[in-house]
Formats: sequence, structure tokens, C-alpha cells
Amino acid sequence: MEFFRQSLAADWQAFLDFSPRLLYGLALLLFFYTVGRVVRFALGKALERSDKLRAHARYVKRLVTWAINIVGWLLALGVMGFSGIAASLLATGGIVAIVLGFAFREIGENLFAGIFLTFSRPFEIGDLVKTGDLTGTVKAIDIRSVHIRTPDACDVFVPSSQIFSNELYNYTRDGLR
Repeated sequence: MEFFRQSLAADWQAFLDFSPRLLYGLALLLFFYTVGRVVRFALGKALERSDKLRAHARYVKRLVTWAINIVGWLLALGVMGFSGIAASLLATGGIVAIVLGFAFREIGENLFAGIFLTFSRPFEIGDLVKTGDLTGTVKAIDIRSVHIRTPDACDVFVPSSQIFSNELYNYTRDGLR
């Protein structure tokens, strides 16, 4: 019975020694969570004012919020003395990203091409464009594809990577057509 009491007292003392780091880690988590929410709100207001980025505001807000929260978790784990776990999570995340990158290469290409098209904006909705053998009017621009309506009223959804990697002719950008 004495062994059990000494073991319990040692565990309680270890918890008391660890509690300042635990509280500091929880405070860091709360701080980064709050910063993420504030940045999400401010970013949402800024993106809603932009006609070009309004369609992708939800995606950008989520991406930024997740990034801030992940940084908060990694810092909190490091502060609490679990830097080995934080490093392992970071390394595992990198390896998973590489494996998923190879597995979903085409989806990733379309995603990144859509993001680049969103920010570079070589065409707008309503423009007459030609890419490859396809000519038509842009009806919608999404992250993964661009909706083009051909002159014969056929709706074609072209992957963003195809538009990004091929030549693109925009006949309405200069206003002459």
C-alpha cells in the first residue's frame, strides 16, 4: 500500500511540474485559434469586395485558417515538451503530401492551375476564348475547370491544367471584338 501511495504522490508531483507548460501550450492554442478566426473574418471581408476573388473566398479562408491552426498545434506541442511528436507530425505530413501528390497528380495539377488562373485572370466570365481546338464563351471559372459554351451551344468543362498549359487566345480582352 505504501508503494501505491508513493507512486501516486510522484505522479501528482510530475503533473504539477508539467502544468505550467500545459497551460502555456493551451494558451498558445487559444491564441492561434483566435488569430485564425480574426484573419478569416478580415480576409473574408477583403475577398468579398473583389469581384475576381469572390467565388474562391471560402476556399482561401479555409486554407489560411487551417494553416494558422496547424502552426499553433505544432508550436503548442513544442512548448509542452513534445517537440519529437511535432517533428514527427511535420515529417509525416510531408511524406503524406508527396505520396498523395503522386497518387492524385492530375487533380493536383488542375487545383494549382485553377489557383494560378484565379490570381492571374487571363480571361473573365463572358470572354470569347480559344484553347486548343475549342472556341467559346467563358460561362464559369472554378478551381478545377472552366465552363466554356461553344457557338453550337455545347457546354464544355475544360480542366484548368489544360488551359494553363496550352495556348490561350482571348478575343475580347482588347475590346476590338
